[in-house]
Amino acid sequence: MSVPLNSDNEPVNDKVYHEGTHLISPSYHFSFGLPDYGYPMAAGVETQVFEVNKSHEANPGPFGIYIVFKFYVEESKVYDFYKSIPNTFNASEYDILTGFTKTVSPIVQEVLALHECDEYKEGMENEKEHEKKWIAKLYEECNSRFKANNMLFTLDDKEPVRALFFFAGCGFEYNN
Repeated sequence: MSVPLNSDNEPVNDKVYHEGTHLISPSYHFSFGLPDYGYPMAAGVETQVFEVNKSHEANPGPFGIYIVFKFYVEESKVYDFYKSIPNTFNASEYDILTGFTKTVSPIVQEVLALHECDEYKEGMENEKEHEKKWIAKLYEECNSRFKANNMLFTLDDKEPVRALFFFAGCGFEYNN
């Protein structure tokens, strides 16, 4: 999904172009593509939170998680996305994954701080079930914030969270 831009990277009309071949004037070019509904993009967000209630933890330290989200930009928000690009970037240089990560990281931190270490550790004996439980829970909590804040990005309906890895704190340790 993309829009036609002039040489100053400003939109030349309000038409959004989807997959296919399109002809435009030599003085215009297309913006870089955005992920569309049905064609989501995956992006990983790594975060560490210090506000997690440690419950019975003797040695607090940060709690770390890496989540892989699948997302897209709704057609109605395409121009809002281009307006949000910082002035220090050209549209052709701005990495959508950077924008997604910057936008989502504070939400993930807020969501992680809602739970205690004991909750994160509960059910760890069965890794698959533990992962499924937290994928569903984090999707629900993050998605409700996306909607409430009218985010530029929309989480995929079919597979919003592809994977997650607890890597530090609350009894989770990353081993090389």
